[in-house]
Amino acid sequence: MTTAGHPDERGGREPAPGWAEAAPVALVESDADGRPLACNGRWREYAGLPPGPPPEGWAERLHPDDAPAWAEALRAGVPFEAECRLRGGDGRHRWFLVRAAPRRDPSGAVASWTAACTDVDDLVRSRDELRRSNADLERFAAVAAHDLQEPLRKVQAFGERLGVRCGPGLDAQGRDYLARMAGAVARMGGLIRDVLAYSRAAAPGRRAAAVDLSAVAAEVVSDLSEAIEGAGASVEVGPLPTLPADPTQMRQLLQNLVSNALKFGRPGEPPRVRVSGRAEPGRCVIEVSDDGAGFAPADAERIFEPFRRLHGRGVCDGSGLGLAICRRIVERHGGSIVAEGAPGAGAVFRVTLPAVPADPGAAHDSTRAEGPIAN
Repeated sequence: MTTAGHPDERGGREPAPGWAEAAPVALVESDADGRPLACNGRWREYAGLPPGPPPEGWAERLHPDDAPAWAEALRAGVPFEAECRLRGGDGRHRWFLVRAAPRRDPSGAVASWTAACTDVDDLVRSRDELRRSNADLERFAAVAAHDLQEPLRKVQAFGERLGVRCGPGLDAQGRDYLARMAGAVARMGGLIRDVLAYSRAAAPGRRAAAVDLSAVAAEVVSDLSEAIEGAGASVEVGPLPTLPADPTQMRQLLQNLVSNALKFGRPGEPPRVRVSGRAEPGRCVIEVSDDGAGFAPADAERIFEPFRRLHGRGVCDGSGLGLAICRRIVERHGGSIVAEGAPGAGAVFRVTLPAVPADPGAAHDSTRAEGPIAN
C-alpha cells in the first residue's frame, strides 16, 4: 500500500505492500486531514480508480447522510467505526463497515489515518428486510387480533342472552353446551389479548423512566389477589431496585411471571412465590421463584417459545404466550431472562436488565453512521 512506509509507534515499519494487497477488505491511508495517500487493490477496484495515487479515498465516497459522523471523528481525532454507504465506481452506494484509526506522531498529534472498509451490503439489506418482515408480521397480528375481538364479543353477548332467555328451559345437556361455549369464548378472548400483548412487546414503547419495581410488584400482587386467594397461595415480595424502563411493560413482566408461578403449584399444596431483586454494577437482577411443579432442565429454553405448553390444557389455563411475552419485553430492554428448575422442586426465573436505559428504537433506525456498532 505504501512502498516507503512510515514509522509506527514502536519505531518499526509498516507491513510491505503485499500485506495490504492480500487483505480481504478495502484499505485506505489518509493524511491528518483525511486526504487519501494510498489504497490497496480492493478499494481501487470498488471505486473504479486508475493506477497511481488515489484521487479519492473512502471519505470522498461517503453518502451525504453518513458524512457528518466521520467529520466529527476527524475533527476530534478519535477512532471511527460505523456502517456507512460508500459510492462505487458505477455510481451506486453499498453498505460498508468502516473502521478508521488515527496514527499519532511523537507529540501526540494525528499524523495519518488508516481505514479498513468491509462490504456488508448483503448483510445489511438482509437484516433490514428481516426487520421489515417482522414488523409486518407484528402489525398483522395486532390487526388480526383486534378484528377478531368484535365478532367474539358478539358471540359472547348472544350466548349470555341465550342463557338468560332459554336457560331455564334447557335440560342438563343444553346448559352444558352453553357453559362450554362460554368457556371457549373466554379462552379465545384470552388468546387474542395475549397475541396483542406479544405483538406489542417488541414494539417501541414509552420512553424509559425510573421505575420503582417494589411499587410495581405491590400493584401486581393487588391485581392478582383473587387468583392468589383462590389458590391459597402466598406471595412474598422482597426489596426490589429502581431502574430505567417502560413502566407498563415492567408491570406486564412481573404480572406474567407471578401468574405463571401461581399456575404451576404442586398438587394439594398451596403455592409459595417469592419476588426478589438486587442492584449490581451496571445491571439489575430480578428473580421470581416458586416451590411448584418445576420442569425438566432440558425444557429451560423451550419454555419461552410462543404457544409452548409443558403441561396440558387440563393442568392449567392460558395461551402459552405468557413467558414468550416476558422474553420479548426483557430483550427489548436490552436484558436477558433465564429459567432454572427441576421436576417437583419448583422454578426460578431470573431477569437481568441494564442499569442504564437501552435504546429500543435502535433496531428500527436506518441511519447507522451516527455511532459505533457492536462487533
